[in-house]
Amino acid sequence: MATIGKHYAGPTWEGKDGSKVVGEVNARDNGPDPNAIPWPLLSAKSKSGTGAYWGTKGNFKMNDIIGIAWFKDEATYNRALANFIDCEKMPASFEAWKALVEKELELIKGSGNIALRVDIDPETFTAWCAARGFKPNSQGRIAFVNQVVLEYRKTGKGTVIE
Repeated sequence: MATIGKHYAGPTWEGKDGSKVVGEVNARDNGPDPNAIPWPLLSAKSKSGTGAYWGTKGNFKMNDIIGIAWFKDEATYNRALANFIDCEKMPASFEAWKALVEKELELIKGSGNIALRVDIDPETFTAWCAARGFKPNSQGRIAFVNQVVLEYRKTGKGTVIE
């Protein structure tokens, strides 16, 4: 296994290329074993550099399941952009989003993690956010992805990206 970077307090992950991401705990799950250490789900609190960790947006933990917000096609992506109140933080086009996801998948799989596809249907996502007190923005997307990852851990139901 190749070393791609290091992990230290923060929690911080720093790539050999100088890119860095600092995590923030979004949720905890007790996991399947009540005697085990709880599983934290993290999101990117801050990031720097333009290398391997640049695209980090959702939850992450080495040797873990990483949720990727997924848009099935260009029409869905465009509807999502119209619903997101922070659409300027998203890639401008579906093709640019796909390119970014490919980089993220390479990093996730290269680190020995599992990538979980988290389908975002714009209207369902907006309703989910409203029901839980989230805005349809990056924090809402992170919370939605975290929920799907927690459910996957409990049930094993979901789509792993090969």
